[in-house]
Amino acid sequence: MDINEGEKHNADFHIADILIEVFEVAINLILYVRNIYPDGIFQRFQKYNIGVMMSTHPKVNEYIKDLLETIKPYISKGEVEKIVVQITNNNGDPVERFCFDMQISSSDSKQCYFDMETHLRALLLKLNTCEAMLKPLPKGIRYCSFQVLAYTKQSVLKNMEEKSDFQNFPWIVTENKCRSSPDDNIIIPIRSCATEVFVLQCYVEERQQKLDA
Repeated sequence: MDINEGEKHNADFHIADILIEVFEVAINLILYVRNIYPDGIFQRFQKYNIGVMMSTHPKVNEYIKDLLETIKPYISKGEVEKIVVQITNNNGDPVERFCFDMQISSSDSKQCYFDMETHLRALLLKLNTCEAMLKPLPKGIRYCSFQVLAYTKQSVLKNMEEKSDFQNFPWIVTENKCRSSPDDNIIIPIRSCATEVFVLQCYVEERQQKLDA
């Protein structure tokens, strides 16, 4: 779904649909750029008029799509404050956190969709080159894994547990596991997007001592 397609004229079209697609592409880009999976499972696709690497592995794709579809209703209500793609080392300690802070406006004017593609394309292009700004991941990189975290309001989990589809893809409450001090982490800005209907800030929280983790 590209923004300049006919969906933007559909009465049911919502900013959450755009953000879910952006997060799907962004997660794939992060997994590819940071070599979490072998290059062979990725293939180039066109999104927002640029080439991006997307997974072709059925299990990986199913996991990403299911988690995003489960959280989409809460994004549309403005109940999700941040999405984080967290890279962990062999011990399960976070070494990189790709953060997407978001604020959604009550406005849903179709006119503002026309300039969104430029903002989102710029965000994805920056993610595609973020490797140059980050230190290498720990040795044994293929054993690094990832998690997707959603920062929500306290009432959201209770509402999610009452939904019939929650059991198909249950989210759990978790505390961030981090054995490093705050001084060991640095923040690397990636890109900010500000439009009439949403503000999206992307940055990386990087553990400086991750090579010794």
